[in-house]
Amino acid sequence: MYYSRAPLFLLIIGLLLGASGCQKDEGTLATSGVNITFRTDSGYTFLGDTVAQGDSLRIGVVIIPGADDLERFYLAIKLDGGPEMGQDTTAVNETPFTYGTVHVTRLQPGNEQVIFTVEEPDGDRTTRRLTFTVL
Repeated sequence: MYYSRAPLFLLIIGLLLGASGCQKDEGTLATSGVNITFRTDSGYTFLGDTVAQGDSLRIGVVIIPGADDLERFYLAIKLDGGPEMGQDTTAVNETPFTYGTVHVTRLQPGNEQVIFTVEEPDGDRTTRRLTFTVL
C-alpha cells in the first residue's frame, strides 16, 4: 500500500513556520534598523573580557536610529544572572546619540553585564550587552 508523504511534509513545514513566528522581536538591526556600536578608540572597552575586581572600564556607545526616531536611552547592569538594575536613563535628543560611562567592577568574583538599551516612541527596544567575568 502506497501513502503520500506530502501531508506529513506540509504538517512539519507548517509547525516549523508557526513556531518561528512566535518569537519576540528583540529590536535587532535587521528588524528595527537601530545600530548600537561600541567605541573602539584607545582607552575604551568594547568587548566582554575577564577582568580584575575593582577594575575601571571606560565604555562608550554610538547609536544611530533606524526608520523611527529614538526616544530614551537606558543603562543597566546585571550581576551573576540576577535582575537588571537601572543605572541611568536619559532622553535621546541628537543623531547620532553618544553615551559614555565608566563601569567599576565589584570587589568580588562573578559575572557582570553592562546593558545598553534604546527605545523608540512606539516602545520597540534595541539592546547591546557587554559581559565581564570578574576574578
